[in-house]
Amino acid sequence: MITSPNLVFDFDGTIVGPESLPLLASIALLDHPERESIVEEIEHITQMGMNNEISFEESLSLRLGLMKPSRQHIDAAIQALHTEVSPTMRDRQDYIRENSENIYIVSGGFREIIVPVVQDLGIDPGHIFANSFLFDDEGYVTGCDTENPLSHSGGKAELIRSLGLQGEIVMIGDGYSDYEVFEKGVAHKIVISTEFVPPRDFVNGHTPQAKNFDEVLAYLHPRPILERA
Repeated sequence: MITSPNLVFDFDGTIVGPESLPLLASIALLDHPERESIVEEIEHITQMGMNNEISFEESLSLRLGLMKPSRQHIDAAIQALHTEVSPTMRDRQDYIRENSENIYIVSGGFREIIVPVVQDLGIDPGHIFANSFLFDDEGYVTGCDTENPLSHSGGKAELIRSLGLQGEIVMIGDGYSDYEVFEKGVAHKIVISTEFVPPRDFVNGHTPQAKNFDEVLAYLHPRPILERA
């Protein structure tokens, strides 16, 4: 078995293609007369946060304020995202299961969505760190747990540092919050995921990029060069 470094994955745009909050909004606002424009605004706010144009706190607050999802809407979003998981991650479930003690998800998304979507991949639920919804008595989302470091800018680096992981840490994601983990010295390496989205403006030509999980593994475990006898 190949020894794996600590692989820390983002979720939205990395393990799954769609951003989960805009997807949840499209479901929650299905019968709203201004559904299309509100979902577009949520997508715009999402991209502003991913590009570091606004803080994560502001992005999250604005997006949750534009929709009122319920537990039922969340269940529908989970069902939709099950079909959007990276095909190569599904194909490499044996690798994920064999190295599960070194594989983590750290996301600004929501645990209530992420855990059931990835349960078939073999990722330990105890290794999944994300925001948590707050609900009212009728099951509607009222906000998120603001005590969670992932609800704030710089929260990924703070959370990963708090885990006290031993050995090499590799951050795999598509947004600035992922790059920030490397920039702050918490991760030893960064791999920008381009399977679902093109590289963002902050990515330079020296930053490793991967179109799928196979390319991530090829970068981490390059095959030795065979020499002539």
